Amino acid sequence: MGSIALALWYSGDAAMTMLLVAAVAAIALLLSSMSWLLLRGGGAVGMQAGSAWMLGMTGIRRRRRQNVLQVTVFAVTLMALLTLTLLRTDLIDDWRAQLPEDTPNHFLMNITAGQIPGIEAFMADNGMQGNAFYPLISARITRVNGAWPTPRYDDDDDDDDDDGRFVDTTVEEVSADEGGSSDNRDLLSEADESTDGEDSRPRRRLGRRQVTWADDLPPDNRILAGAWWDDAPRPGYVSIEEDYADWLGLELGDELEFEVNRQNVTAEISSFRSVRWDNMQPNFYIIFSPGTIDHLGGTYLSTALLQAERKLLLNEMVRRFPTVVIIEVDALIEQIQTIIARVTSAVELIFILVLLSGALVLLACINATLDERLHENAILRTLGARRRLILSGLLIEFACIGFAAGVIATVCAEASLYYLQEEIFQQEFALHPWVWLAGPLLGTVLIAALGVNATRRVVNISPLTALRRV
Repeated sequence: MGSIALALWYSGDAAMTMLLVAAVAAIALLLSSMSWLLLRGGGAVGMQAGSAWMLGMTGIRRRRRQNVLQVTVFAVTLMALLTLTLLRTDLIDDWRAQLPEDTPNHFLMNITAGQIPGIEAFMADNGMQGNAFYPLISARITRVNGAWPTPRYDDDDDDDDDDGRFVDTTVEEVSADEGGSSDNRDLLSEADESTDGEDSRPRRRLGRRQVTWADDLPPDNRILAGAWWDDAPRPGYVSIEEDYADWLGLELGDELEFEVNRQNVTAEISSFRSVRWDNMQPNFYIIFSPGTIDHLGGTYLSTALLQAERKLLLNEMVRRFPTVVIIEVDALIEQIQTIIARVTSAVELIFILVLLSGALVLLACINATLDERLHENAILRTLGARRRLILSGLLIEFACIGFAAGVIATVCAEASLYYLQEEIFQQEFALHPWVWLAGPLLGTVLIAALGVNATRRVVNISPLTALRRV
């Protein structure tokens, strides 16, 4: 009850708190069910084995409730540790492995048209692998078929909506900054009229995007609807990325009006594209046909591949082309890895404390059954059972509990990684073989060591002394 009250106090939302409690309860029920099934199945198999296995499995079945609790606690803790480890290391490594070997690791920005021949010559002379140069200019959609753009917000979206990456400033800010413009006054009047309906929220001005123009379809772009322009493209056409088009509710043939360098440009939508955003290449939401906005200026963007031992060439490039901005992507990735490592180290410390708490739960359960174990082992020793047999039975009992916890933790950790990679990071999921070995092995060794150490005196005490204590 205290945890629920604390969660309610921090969230300030009763529905969210109840959803969290229900989710935790469902996870605990699922893990408990998995623990019970594993222990029951292992007990049935163990009863058909030798005497030590039968002794260990009998202990598991006799104290099934306590064992289910122990398995659940350790499974949750080990799952968290495995998931954090995979997130900190394998996730970025897997992402890097999905990239081709010649993936560029440097972005070159703010290049002028006159610098392109010199940069190409510099790369060729020094054996640098360069790529195409993409023109770059800032643009904003101001009209769709002559009307104010109407992005598709969810019903429960606020200012912090999921599509905030497409939004710039509010209508009120537009009027304050650019209220003297007749075009903006027209847009604002349309926005005010549109708010008289069911949606009372103020319309937002769309954010500026870096756009380009190109003769050929960029790599890793695929036409989903419409067609790319032919070998002799005509000006006045534009290709839109599918998610951006869906957010704006655009259709093929719509006429878009753009503000580019304070000039109004009109273009017709000729195609929708899918874009692979993780290929470390320049990608764009909006691509114009040649001749549409070429005359409005802009700079150029390119990429290059440069090995770590040749980084000194960057100093020479900056000296010869001082206006060019070079972004070292590999350095950014290393910085991200450092940040992730620091954050996860702090979180891992918390889970280590939770693991210690789980060990205390195990020791508490053992102490609660210590008299029962003393009585059982005293009878076994009286009937002729050797100390080695009883110790082997205890080792098997706790090793099976640890193995069950490790298996459940591994399955849940892989399931968590599957969701994160497929749904959040948009990566292809791949199983991690070492986790399927490390998880069960860690659980087995850890719980077996703790359990046998805590019950060692049960084996060491003489049968007569044990019977007298009982």
